[in-house]
Amino acid sequence: MWRIYVMTYNYSITAARLKAARKEFGYSLEQVAEFCGVQQYQTVSKWESGNSTPSAEKLMRLCDLYGYEIGYFMGEFDCKTRARTDIYEFTGLSEKAISQLNTDHAFYPERIRALSEILTYNNGDIIQLIADSLYYRFDGQAEAGDRTINGKNLNDLYLLEIASELRALRKSIMESE
Repeated sequence: MWRIYVMTYNYSITAARLKAARKEFGYSLEQVAEFCGVQQYQTVSKWESGNSTPSAEKLMRLCDLYGYEIGYFMGEFDCKTRARTDIYEFTGLSEKAISQLNTDHAFYPERIRALSEILTYNNGDIIQLIADSLYYRFDGQAEAGDRTINGKNLNDLYLLEIASELRALRKSIMESE
């Protein structure tokens, strides 16, 4: 028995994403119209307002222009490519972070090794300290051994601990080489 799957799309998502992509790349309506081979820029404006939809051929041209996949424009996934969506779903990294990892210089062996070391050192202590430094808010006072720390200075303490942990990690790496 054959099963037929019908995918439904929200064309207002398509319209919004087409407009956002054009603005992100700094193209005018006229430039996009010319690239797609349409006579009037108002056609592109209608696509972006949801008053009409581009043909499959025109949508594929737009995908080529922006480097995005058709599934993104059609609302099938929220990152600009399926691969980025899969990475996002697995890791929770933002699309901007994924994009940064995807740049040519991000994959230098020493960067990958450094990232791996930071993520795994002392069961993730450095990452936890960074997260605490970025997101923990405390306005009162905290006890640290025999000292009382004002909440406003707590972030400075986190930064010192991060630096200390990175120094210890560097020492560990140097000793293992």
